[in-house]
Amino acid sequence: MAGKVRANLSSAEVEALTDLLMRKLDAMIIETQPEVAARLLELVSDPDAGLSDFATVIRTDTALSGRLLRMSNSAYFAQREPVTTLERACVLLGINRIRALALGFYMSRAIDAGGEKRYGRLMWGKSLLRACFAAKLAERIKPNLYAEAFLIGLMLDAGIPLARTLIGPSQFDAACPANQPPSRSFKCEAEHFTYTHIDMARALMRRWRVPDVLAKPILWHHSPPQNLKSTEPVHVLHRVSFYVGAMHIEHEPPAAMAVPLPTLGQKLTSLTGDQIGAIFADACKEYATVREFFGQVADGITDIEALGMRVHGTLTKLIEQSMEEGLKQDSGMQAGRFQFHSGSIEVLKDQEDPDFAVAYIIDQAGHRQAMHRFPIGSATAADVLLELSLEQDDIDSAELESMTDYLRAIAA
Repeated sequence: MAGKVRANLSSAEVEALTDLLMRKLDAMIIETQPEVAARLLELVSDPDAGLSDFATVIRTDTALSGRLLRMSNSAYFAQREPVTTLERACVLLGINRIRALALGFYMSRAIDAGGEKRYGRLMWGKSLLRACFAAKLAERIKPNLYAEAFLIGLMLDAGIPLARTLIGPSQFDAACPANQPPSRSFKCEAEHFTYTHIDMARALMRRWRVPDVLAKPILWHHSPPQNLKSTEPVHVLHRVSFYVGAMHIEHEPPAAMAVPLPTLGQKLTSLTGDQIGAIFADACKEYATVREFFGQVADGITDIEALGMRVHGTLTKLIEQSMEEGLKQDSGMQAGRFQFHSGSIEVLKDQEDPDFAVAYIIDQAGHRQAMHRFPIGSATAADVLLELSLEQDDIDSAELESMTDYLRAIAA
């Protein structure tokens, strides 16, 4: 493998290369945007902030998204199906763990200075625009893949800054100027270096244990889709990733751009040119809103070291609060909360009789509207829904699975 360029490597050499890059990644620090850390700090201080608020912020950061997905797919949580969305990961991990993990993650980040920091921010802006566009396309083609498409768009080019750091910024930029179309840059990488940003992404996907439905579209985004009709999630997401990955974004993304590659988009999505134009315009608006949202926070950051001290202090306080709450709990089993289309279902042990549990319907205002009491171990999730006058179609399959797991846990 020594001395060879990526285009000439055998499949066995590629596998050895992936192992090598995984080892190199262990010694690297992936840049994180300080404005994201500051926004998370605000949420931690807000007692009304919920899991969806944290997911909205976390999903804009490639590195933190990958870490949370990795943890939620670990053996510790023993999920029967891979966790592929941050919303599901946040539900699984719980609000206190999300707060501690997010802040602890930022404590270990290093913010690069000067030109390198600017390069990272430019890549983040481009990735965020791809994520917004991918999510909007998926929302139109297959709505239940919205969250997966956003993550894929965000992580498509996660390997570029890492490859550039390992190869050397000057050498990388000389062979792969930043203003080239993505397909041309990828070809230059393969012809000049031993590995490409796709190889770096493959190492990241393995290191973070990213499920195939997310990893494959990321790794295939420079490979033209062969299956243009399949409705299987991995094929739909591959078509989306190839399209948004081909977007040529020369500079910091503006609030609006010309519709990228409309003919290719029509071929891959079966949408009309006008539909794609409207979707892209909507994605640009979302992008501009997100950038403005984080930009307002970033304007107030003048001392990164001071930010780190605030994070450290807040994290310490959270840990202390978590310990106090744990001492107050008799059973250690918190109530389960499961979302459906117009509210949520709360399940908890009956305080008066530990052999029984109670399920409530909670409306969007937080008020209890209906109740069902049942012996622990005797009811399935479907039984609970039936008694609450709900259909299984009213609740997302992942939430239904979580309720099933919770009922088993309290019966154990």
